[in-house]
Amino acid sequence: MTTRRIAPWILLPAVALAAVVAGCGGGGGAGKGATAKAQNVSGSVSVMGIWVGEEQKSFQAVIDDFRSRFPGVKVTYTPAGNNLPTVLTTAVQGGSPPDVAVPAQPGSSIASSGSTS
Repeated sequence: MTTRRIAPWILLPAVALAAVVAGCGGGGGAGKGATAKAQNVSGSVSVMGIWVGEEQKSFQAVIDDFRSRFPGVKVTYTPAGNNLPTVLTTAVQGGSPPDVAVPAQPGSSIASSGSTS
């Protein structure tokens, strides 16, 4: 895979993490105070994804950057590889799903299950 193809898939969870952190923060206005409040956010977020090996290292760099910006947020990544559907299903059925899951082809799973009708 080229870096150009990996980047959008790595960016998606980073944006999702940022959205989760933004949702954890209190209300606030724009400007200098909003940045300070974002850095004071605390909590945790769990991410399950397909990335293993070199892709996992790249995603870990995204997580590390996120942690440096939001040190009060604990990020846990579970690499499931091609077994993501099975691992995710087991986690959901067991009552401990991740906060964010990033499948390889998210639309294909939904469409084939008939959930789009």
